[in-house]
This record gives sequence, C-alpha cells and structure tokens, in this order.
Amino acid sequence: MARSNAGKIRIGIVWLVVVGILFLGAATMAFVAQSALETEKGRVTTASAQLADKVAEAARLVDERRRISSVLGWYVRDAADPQSDPEAALKALDDLKATFPDIGAAEKDFEKAMEKIVAAYNERGRKLAELETRIKGLESEVSAAQAATTQVTSDKDATIAGLRQSMADEQKNAEQHKQELESSLAQARAQLAERDGEVRKTREDAGAEKRRAEQQKAIDDARIAQLSRDTAFAKDPHSTQPDGRILEVSDRLGTGWIDKGANQRVVRGIVFEVRSSRPGENAVKALAEVTAVKGNSAEVYFTSITDRFDPVVAGDLISNRLYDPAGGRNAVLVGRFSGAFNEQDLKALLGKMGIVVQAKVDKTTHFLIVGSELWNDPSTGEPLDEPVQPSDLAEFKQGESLGVQIVPLQDIREYFRLGAGQ
Repeated sequence: MARSNAGKIRIGIVWLVVVGILFLGAATMAFVAQSALETEKGRVTTASAQLADKVAEAARLVDERRRISSVLGWYVRDAADPQSDPEAALKALDDLKATFPDIGAAEKDFEKAMEKIVAAYNERGRKLAELETRIKGLESEVSAAQAATTQVTSDKDATIAGLRQSMADEQKNAEQHKQELESSLAQARAQLAERDGEVRKTREDAGAEKRRAEQQKAIDDARIAQLSRDTAFAKDPHSTQPDGRILEVSDRLGTGWIDKGANQRVVRGIVFEVRSSRPGENAVKALAEVTAVKGNSAEVYFTSITDRFDPVVAGDLISNRLYDPAGGRNAVLVGRFSGAFNEQDLKALLGKMGIVVQAKVDKTTHFLIVGSELWNDPSTGEPLDEPVQPSDLAEFKQGESLGVQIVPLQDIREYFRLGAGQ
C-alpha cells in the first residue's frame, strides 16, 4: 500500500512538473511576444526549442502514462485516473488561460487549449516573420537610402568639382578671350591706321585720277572739237555750202559738166544737189549724178528736176553733204549692208573718196555709217530670233560717246549711186 502511494505521489509530481513546464513555456512565449523585437526573437527561439523538448518529453510521458488526464483530454478519454490530480491540472489550465487571453471558458482541457496556444504561437511566429520581413525591408530601405545618400553625396562632390573646374575653365577662357580681344583690338588699330593710309593714298590717287580725267577730258574735248571741224562740211549749215559749180549744160542731152574731178576725189556715182547761184534762192533745182570723171572736171546727168521752167544753167552751185575734196577721213560701218550698197562695194566707194573704213571705232574715227538691223549674231554668226538694231551695238554707243558723226545708210543712198559702176 505504501508503494502504491509512493507511485501516486511520483505521478502527481510528474504532472506538476509537466504543468509547470507548460506554464513556464506559455509564460515565456507571452513574455517574448511583449519584449523588444530582437529579445523576442531570441527568447521565442529558445522557448520554441524548450517547448519542443518538453513536448517530446510529455509525449514520452504520455506514452507511459496514457491514462492521465480526463481534464487534459489527450489521446484516449478514459475514466479519470484515481491517481491523477485534476485540481492541479485545472489550475494549470486556468493559469494558461490567464496567460493566453484567446483561451476562453469553452476550452476545458489542454487539448482544446493547445489549439488556441498553437494558433497563438503560429500568430506570434507569423507576426515575428512579418516583423523580420519588415526589418529586412527597412534594412534594405536604409541600405538603399544610405547608398542613395552616398551617391547623392558623390554626385554633389562631383558636381561641385565640375563646377569648380568649369569656373576655372571659364576664367581661363575669359582670360584667353580677353587676350584675343586685346590682340584683335591691336590688329584693328593697326588695320585702321593702315586703312587711314590707304584712304589718304586713295584720296591722293583719286585726286591724281581726277586730274588725269580732267586732262583726258580736255584732250577728248579738243579731239571732239577737231572732229567737229573735220566733219563740219557734213553738218548744217555747212552741209548746204557749195562744193563746186556747173560749168556747162546740154539741155538736149540732159547732161552737164562740173568743176570737180578726180583730183578733188570725185568718183562715178556721187550725186550732187543743184541750187541756184542767185542770192536768196536756196531750193534744190535738180540732182546731178557723176557719170564720167576727168582730172579737174566731171560729167553729170541731171535728174529729179524740180521745175522745168527753171532748168539747170551754167554757174549753178553743187553740194553733197558727204563729199569732201580734202579727204583723209576714217569711217566705221555698223549694221547690215546688202544689195547695191553691200559692204564690199561701199568700202570701195569710200576708199576712192579718201575715206578709210576701220574695223573698230577709235579716237581717229570721223564717221559712223549705220546700216540696217542685224538678223545674225555679229560675234558668232548664229541666227537671231529678234533683230538687233545697230544703235544697240557697242560700236555705235562708243562712237556716240566719242562724238563721231553718225551717217545713216539712207544718206549714202541719196548721195551715191553704185549701180552704174565706179
């Protein structure tokens, strides 16, 4: 009997130890959950290890004492063991409920209470995991912030260094630009001085050129005046001045003789106007065309008689505005010459009269004989879509500027006849 009692006492002590261990484990978990995060992690780990050990020990004890605890309700729910101590177990359960507020009155045994304890433990573990995750996230954020701060600091230092370098470069460039500007200013001053010298020289040259131009103008004026004098016979009022007179007339033949011949540069084909020698009578009575030439006289044929009751008589005066007995003049042909007055025949006629035909206008030119418009390019000979007027040619304009006497081809036709031979 004494041995039986001793066994019961040992079983009670074991139960008390188990309950105490469970209580301590629950208290430890509650304490760990309320402590600081790092302490709680350590204690939870320790408590977890201890709980695992105790659970294993309790399982071992349960295997040995399967009839424990109708109150705990673990394994087979047999009748209450008369050796158990339900009061102690209930007290332990109440203490456990006090420790875990989630365990209520409905949990009347440790089996049901353990579900809440495990759930609470798991919840604590989940919260702990969340806290760890959050800690890691915060640590990552802190690390990123630190890295960003480091990068910003590095960027700031690099920016400051760059700005300082840029400032130094700008100062250097400004100094270099200043030197360049000073050099440019010195060059500009030198160029200005050079330009002033050039301006003075230009003014001197302009003055000299002006004097040369004035001298040339005086020469040209003198030349033009000389040309005017040389060609005065072809201009009014000199163009109507008599070049000679009628020596004799044959009324039956309509011919006569004049006092000008080959010695005075008269050629066949020249046409003279015949006017009366009486004072105050200057009207043209007829035209006298030279048909034969001797030394100092020439035979003429009278045409275009104005009044048959006022015939040509000996002593009447003759004139041709293009005829000059002295000769020795130069002319340039401008425009187109064809037909009876082609260029070749015209040059021959003018040559017999002592007029030299030049290729181009120059200061020795006296006459500019103007023909018809040109249908071919004078330089290339190519056909033109529109005719070119002689007055548009360079030779014509140059002749005008030099004061050359302009003689239209119509005047040549009126005062010369090329059809009868020369």
